[in-house]
Amino acid sequence: MLCFRHRSVSGMHSGLTCPIGATPRTTSYTTVLLHLKRFFKKGMGQNMTSDPAIVPALKGRKFSRSLHVCRRLGLVYVNNPKVACSTIKLTLQRTELDAPDYEPVRSVHAHAESPLLTWPEIEGEEDEALEGRFIFSFVRHPLERLRSAYLNKIKLRQKRGRFRVQAGFDANEVPDFESFVRAVCAQRPPEQNPHWRLQVFNLSLGRIDYHFIGRLERFATDWADLSAQTGLPAQASFAGKSSAKPEKEDLHLSSDALAIVRKAYALDFETLGYTLYPDQ
Repeated sequence: MLCFRHRSVSGMHSGLTCPIGATPRTTSYTTVLLHLKRFFKKGMGQNMTSDPAIVPALKGRKFSRSLHVCRRLGLVYVNNPKVACSTIKLTLQRTELDAPDYEPVRSVHAHAESPLLTWPEIEGEEDEALEGRFIFSFVRHPLERLRSAYLNKIKLRQKRGRFRVQAGFDANEVPDFESFVRAVCAQRPPEQNPHWRLQVFNLSLGRIDYHFIGRLERFATDWADLSAQTGLPAQASFAGKSSAKPEKEDLHLSSDALAIVRKAYALDFETLGYTLYPDQ
């Protein structure tokens, strides 16, 4: 678990995360900019933007759609796709309705039918929706998240191949994992599909101070901690799809491609405290 002290959301402060076992810290908005500029000075952020003062935060409708407010418990979940987001949303929706057997008609991701306060109701009033509420999310190892995105969104043809097109391929084309990785690593984070967008952008760490950020790698333990702090159910309601472990283990990258991942996702690795190899 990664913890933060909450200050003002509208004041554009940010809390950066820390590695497992390290002392959590709170970091100012100014420090976020310095942190980013350091990456640009090292040449690690050249694929992201030509503006060295870029702030890791979503804007406009993308930001509004990332927020899911459980009014019953005073919580805000910031969506981070491919990190148990289906499970978290379903649990929050059931909690909001006080209905443990609730199942959405279409999908937990359908904003229009969600019982949570979200887009479009909060569009233009995002800071008000965040103010005074407990804000949380979960993160995942960047490489494992890319593997999951590839298996679920690229290898499997979904939404008429829309995800393949957004990754830079034809709707009917099935690229191998390394081709997918090289393509998405060349994209700018604000323009990336959220399933492979840098997590520091999905979480808008340049704009939001978090009370709690858990890790998927220890989801049960961190969820129990979150439950104790917020009143959420002790066990989350599982939803979504899990990629088979043998399939993931078959997705290898060359040393050159691994270096590209390390550079393109440098902010995630450094800010969220992950090493390049998940088993380290």
